[in-house]
Amino acid sequence: MATRQVLEVFSLDAAGNTFAGVDWRGRPPLGDAEAAALARRLCAEPGREVDGLLLLEAAPGADFAMHYRNRDGSRAGYCGNGTRAIALLAGLVGAAGTEMRFATDAGFTEARRLGAERFEAAFPDPRTEYRAGALDRRGAPPADFIDTGVPHALVWTDGEPDSGALSLAAAELRWHPGAGAGGANVNLARDSGAGGVRLRTFERGVEAETRACGTGAVAAAIGAAVRAGRSGPQRGAVVPTGGAALEVSFELRGTRACGVCLAGPAVVLGVRRSEWPLEG
Repeated sequence: MATRQVLEVFSLDAAGNTFAGVDWRGRPPLGDAEAAALARRLCAEPGREVDGLLLLEAAPGADFAMHYRNRDGSRAGYCGNGTRAIALLAGLVGAAGTEMRFATDAGFTEARRLGAERFEAAFPDPRTEYRAGALDRRGAPPADFIDTGVPHALVWTDGEPDSGALSLAAAELRWHPGAGAGGANVNLARDSGAGGVRLRTFERGVEAETRACGTGAVAAAIGAAVRAGRSGPQRGAVVPTGGAALEVSFELRGTRACGVCLAGPAVVLGVRRSEWPLEG
C-alpha cells in the first residue's frame, strides 16, 4: 500500500542553473525508476521547471552524498554547479558546516563556503586530456573534446556565441560517437582574453540550452589555457548565459588538468512542500 510523504523542496540557483533540492537522509532508499520519476516530477511542476534534482543522502565516511538527476530523470555522474547548490543545502539542513566532504558518483569531493552566497567546490580530475579537433563535423572545423565529469564538445567562435549557432552545433555533436554512448554536452565558447571566456551550453539530460553549466565552465577554462599554450597554475573567469561569473582554478600539465576548483554563487530561491507516494 502506498503512503504519501510530504517533502520539503528547496529551489536553488547556482550561477543560472536551477535545482530542486531535497534532504533525503532518514528516508528509504529510492530505486532507479523511483528516483527518475521523482526528478521528472519535481523538475517540471507548473511554473517551476528546473534543470535537475539534488538529493542529499547519508553516506559513510562523508558528511553526505550527492545524488544528481537530470530533468529527464537520467542520472548524471557529476554536476559542477550542483556541487555548490548542494553545499548550500547541506548548511541549511544541518548536514555540514562551512567546510564539507561528500560523495558523488564521480568520487569524493570537498566544498567550502566563501561568503553568504558564494561557495567553492573541488572537482575530480578530468577523465580525459583536452583533445583539440577530436570530434569531426560535416562541412565545419572539428570540435574539441574533454570529459570533466561529463563529456563536453567545445566549438570556439570569434563572435559572441548565440543560441541559433548553439542549436546547430548541438544537432551535430550531441550524439557524436566520439563522445561515448551517452553523448556530450555541447558548448559554444568565445575567449575574450583578459575578460575571460563567454559560454553557451546545450546540456544532455535537459536537452536544451541552460543558463549555466559548471562542468562546461571548467572544460572551457581548460580549453582556453591549452589553446594559449599556457602551463602550470591557472585561474580564469567563465561567464555563462546567466551572467554570473564562475572562477575556475587548476594546474595545467600539457593538455591535462588536475586540482580543479570551481567558485561561484549559490542562492535559495524558495522552499515549497510536495507530496510524494512511496511504497510502505
